[in-house]
Amino acid sequence: MRAATVAWHSLRHLPVPLQLASLAGWLLAVMADYNGPLASLCLTYAPDAGATMARISVAFDNASPLLLLSWFCMLLAMMPPLLGSPLRHVWQGSLPSRRLHAVAQFLWGYAAVWCVAGLALVPISLLFFGLFAERDLLRICLGVAIALAWQRTPMKRNSLRLCRARPVVAEFDSKAEGDPLRFGATHGIWCVGSCWGMMLVPLLAPGFLHTATMVLITFAAVVERGPAASWANWPSTRSVWGGAR
Repeated sequence: MRAATVAWHSLRHLPVPLQLASLAGWLLAVMADYNGPLASLCLTYAPDAGATMARISVAFDNASPLLLLSWFCMLLAMMPPLLGSPLRHVWQGSLPSRRLHAVAQFLWGYAAVWCVAGLALVPISLLFFGLFAERDLLRICLGVAIALAWQRTPMKRNSLRLCRARPVVAEFDSKAEGDPLRFGATHGIWCVGSCWGMMLVPLLAPGFLHTATMVLITFAAVVERGPAASWANWPSTRSVWGGAR
């Protein structure tokens, strides 16, 4: 209960730029739920192998690009609440004149890793849609089972531990140019290692269940990170823009 309270406190005090980014992602995700690929994947269940392969083919042909777009909306909505602490680390470890540039580098490296992860998770979700057409609850339960099984593995625990690592970000020389990008990419890798199972669950849920599972997974991820997701002492919006001049 205390972890949930801390998580809710953290979400309420999310810095304004991250709040706006997350809000945009949630709005786009909700719009996609009712007009996008997950709402339009209406496939008919049939037990024979030929029909199963046909459903899988239809799912890939009709929904792949749009589901990738839905994946990007998910990232924009769900990732900002997890980035307060690492972004603060980059901000405080950079020279005032380079802070915005360093934050942009970190975000570029982090987002690139998650986009690559989507190239694996989206096809997996389409495969599930083809195999378990018109069996939404079964699909979601299988996704939850995969996520829970991964939660108990040493690789998951190690990834979560490394998500909390904060390497030194150089202020001078050539390292100052590349350190935030490397930190963003490395942090993204360990974040994928920690969260990929949980992120699969919303991809398997159609319609309003997609949004509902996104909310639950976001809250669970913030609770799991604990103090590592905290953005206490983040500079005010005014100081962010003022310090970059």
